[in-house]
Amino acid sequence: ALGHARALRIASLVVGVGLGGYTGVLLSTLGARALWGSALLGPLFLVSGISSGAALAMLPGLDPEERSFLARADVHAMWLEFALILFFLVGLATGGAAGREAAALILGGPYTAPFWALVVFAGLVVPSAMEVLERRLTLEATLVAPALVLAGGFALRWILVAAGQHS
Repeated sequence: ALGHARALRIASLVVGVGLGGYTGVLLSTLGARALWGSALLGPLFLVSGISSGAALAMLPGLDPEERSFLARADVHAMWLEFALILFFLVGLATGGAAGREAAALILGGPYTAPFWALVVFAGLVVPSAMEVLERRLTLEATLVAPALVLAGGFALRWILVAAGQHS
């Protein structure tokens, strides 16, 4: 039975990684849309999916040790996600004219406020700070940080898909 459980865990990991990055990889193959033309889209969606998965796992009641492990993993994933977002935007902004126009949708255009408010601030900065403070100050964990991570992950996908249709 333990052999089957291990095989199932490995298969689940492989499928999860595939599903996590699939949307980003699929969108990045559509070269006609400048916002989606980045090779960083697959890794960005994958890391966001890992963070969202950790957040979802934190919603039901977990023992404090499991919750702490997932929160630490989630914070690292959120920091990596933030770095990938910055690299993604810098790549667009320093690319050709089409890339600069696509970046402008998020850096001053119609998707600026929702992207920075929902994805970066509410979906990364606030929950990351909450999870670090909960752990360092030994505060009781709440469901607020995981819920914000999930909302931010959804907002990232929605905004990039919607904005990409205008680039």
